[in-house]
Amino acid sequence: MARVLRIRFFEKVGERNERGCRPWLASCVTKGYGAFWLNGKQELAHRVAFFLEHGRWPEPFGLHTCDNRWCCEASHVFEGTHADNMEDMRSKGRGDPNRGMSNGMARLTDEAVRAIRTRAKATRAYAAEFGVSQAVVSKAQRGQTWRHVIP
Repeated sequence: MARVLRIRFFEKVGERNERGCRPWLASCVTKGYGAFWLNGKQELAHRVAFFLEHGRWPEPFGLHTCDNRWCCEASHVFEGTHADNMEDMRSKGRGDPNRGMSNGMARLTDEAVRAIRTRAKATRAYAAEFGVSQAVVSKAQRGQTWRHVIP
């Protein structure tokens, strides 16, 4: 059974590229992660690669050293928590490329958010000054949005 599983899995995995990544060639799920059906359940392909290499599932998550979601090279997958994944992302300078002023829909600037945070209370008049709603000012003030702006 394990041999059949291995054959079935690696039929969907490509050859190593110059970075040593083995691309997933079959279907993908949300955000580009490979999808593999195992025992009637859809598993993430990189987790299956880890399982086939180590004989156990990565707990709690399988994270990529190479940052390629489609990579199924078991040596590129390591175990970690959600917090580990977020720290890895930040340390590599990744994250939401559309946050703050990079977002074409943004109506505030980093400087405006710093100014908003010095105010005691979000008011309609202050919101009008920036051409946004009071809710936008309030969320920026409380740090629910624009979290990356440091005072």
